Amino acid sequence: MKELILTINGTEIKTNEFVTKIITNVMTGVVESLKLDEAPKDIVFALSEKS
Repeated sequence: MKELILTINGTEIKTNEFVTKIITNVMTGVVESLKLDEAPKDIVFALSEKS
């Protein structure tokens, strides 16, 4: 199973198995659709408000 670390406003949020599976499956699918030279070992995704 993949590990998910979700941090919102500096606070780590614990997620249940369902949320972990949904987020990791979506992000893994997006990354796997990219044409990369090598398979990723870890993925870091950051989202912030644009000012």
